[in-house]
Amino acid sequence: RIEFADPADDNAGLRKAKSIVDRIRRRKLYKYVNEYCVPTERLPNWQKVKAEDVVGCQLKNQAHGVELKPDDIVIQNLKIDWAMKDKNPVDHVYFFQNARSSEKFHIPKEKVSTLLPEVFQERKVRLFVKDQEKFD
Repeated sequence: RIEFADPADDNAGLRKAKSIVDRIRRRKLYKYVNEYCVPTERLPNWQKVKAEDVVGCQLKNQAHGVELKPDDIVIQNLKIDWAMKDKNPVDHVYFFQNARSSEKFHIPKEKVSTLLPEVFQERKVRLFVKDQEKFD
């Protein structure tokens, strides 16, 4: 709908979408600043990071003439797991001796591989700045 919309159409519902598409086409993307991988031991009690949390920690940037506001940055709270939160999905899979067998069984982790991970969930926090002038 955005692609074929009349450029003169000033529909308020499409204005933001048109602006995003225009920024992408002109390559005016948000600037990636950094990311933080949450340590495994902190995963159970981890709270999502908000823009206000980051801005509150930016005292040293004010000394360089950069004053960040929550609207200046974008925080991406990313959670990656194997669709079962912190559980191993292979623990919930049954195996059979052959195609005709009806007897199901589990394979212990130790017999599958020594390369299986111990943790099945990861959280990352990524920081982007909207205005490239404020990136330094």
